[in-house]
Amino acid sequence: MQDIQLEALSARLILDAKRQLNWQRIFAAKSAANPPSATPVTPAKAGAIPPVDIRSIHLNRSKVQFADQSMNPNFATQMHHLRGSIQGLSTRPGRTGTITLDGDVDQYGDVRVRGALAPMAVTDNTDVTLSFRNIPLNNLNPYATTFAGWRINDGRLTVDLHYLLDHRQMKGQNRVVINTIQLGDEVPDYKGTHLPLRLAVALLEDSDGKIDLDLPVSGSLDDPQFSYGQIVWKALVNVVTKVVTAPFRALGALLGGDGFDNVFFIPGEANVAPPEREKLEK
Repeated sequence: MQDIQLEALSARLILDAKRQLNWQRIFAAKSAANPPSATPVTPAKAGAIPPVDIRSIHLNRSKVQFADQSMNPNFATQMHHLRGSIQGLSTRPGRTGTITLDGDVDQYGDVRVRGALAPMAVTDNTDVTLSFRNIPLNNLNPYATTFAGWRINDGRLTVDLHYLLDHRQMKGQNRVVINTIQLGDEVPDYKGTHLPLRLAVALLEDSDGKIDLDLPVSGSLDDPQFSYGQIVWKALVNVVTKVVTAPFRALGALLGGDGFDNVFFIPGEANVAPPEREKLEK
């Protein structure tokens, strides 16, 4: 096929209360149609798939809706006005296609997708970059209240994600830039890990009210405990924990030095020893 045009394509991705994706249920329904006592159907071998080559797929005026019903309240967002192309798709082993997509997110955000993947071996050969800009932080309150125990009143989020999948091994870089975050109240009777976010924000914000974090992550898709969301959340918690437990070291690192953990002094004395005074001067 030389060219395929997709106009006004619409897709819905929904995580239910058990965090199962609706697409998983669609494909699972096929296997459920065979009772356990029935003779299992042997999957077709990869070689049985006919060779299909598509030079280009063009996408226009399309949208993807995402909802997470495991949150309380539920989280929902929409990528719309998606446009771009997918080039060089093939069922032949070893072939990779390239993706170039742009779109809008909710009312004032946007998304950019660039990368390459092997359609017949996505988990073995994928290199994709996603960039989200100007996402309202208060839209993420279902996650903030569930995982951090805080509400967010205002602020903007920019995220650059670069992910590599090589034979089911994942390596990811997450650059998170938060502009002028305004924290709300703590969630009463919160049962999760309490994070001192006000202190963390005060230490991490620069003079322009910006927080710039790099969160590298990695893992194996074959690990039974693998969860992308938990890996990213753990990386973020580690950053916040290090900052609030060793603030002088964090500030020193931000200023280009090694930082330090403690300044020792004698209670009630007006002076500190020269080695400790050196730390304060730095």
